Amino acid sequence: MINKINDKQFKVGYKKSYSDFSQVFEDALNNNDIIAQESNTFDYVAAEIAWNAIKSRFKVVKECNDPRSMLNICWVDNRNNTWTGYPTNSSSRAFIDASGRVWVQKVTGSSIYFVDINGSKGPNIFGKDRFTFVFADEKGSMLQSGMPAKIMPGWNSDVTNQNAYCNKPPCYYHSWLFE
Repeated sequence: MINKINDKQFKVGYKKSYSDFSQVFEDALNNNDIIAQESNTFDYVAAEIAWNAIKSRFKVVKECNDPRSMLNICWVDNRNNTWTGYPTNSSSRAFIDASGRVWVQKVTGSSIYFVDINGSKGPNIFGKDRFTFVFADEKGSMLQSGMPAKIMPGWNSDVTNQNAYCNKPPCYYHSWLFE
């Protein structure tokens, strides 16, 4: 019973985060505050501009731009339940918004973002209270280069087997948003 209640709260938080991130992204895009990515690997200029445009549209209560604050303040390190090293590495940056969510740019130069919908509260597990969003092209595929068109979840399906992206299956990357 408690797990079902928690799952419902996590699902609602995920949908709200996706909606908010999509709206912030669209506003930045419509105001020409996001530029095309020139590279299919890392485009530091475009990623920096996008990060600042997105961050400026949230009410930021705490910034975490160095490894010490990433590990200790913004992103609770839970290596048994998350991907090793992500996003807690020296090239990640994060902020906490007014609702207590933690937003992270995976690595400087990327268009991959993480959200922890309830901050440092548990369980701090991807597919439960932590999720990934990516910039996508017009077709809904992860953007490799060019102008981003929308925000998409990091995966097009749920992950039901334990792997590098889901240490505690099932991980609800898709169904909690679209079904």
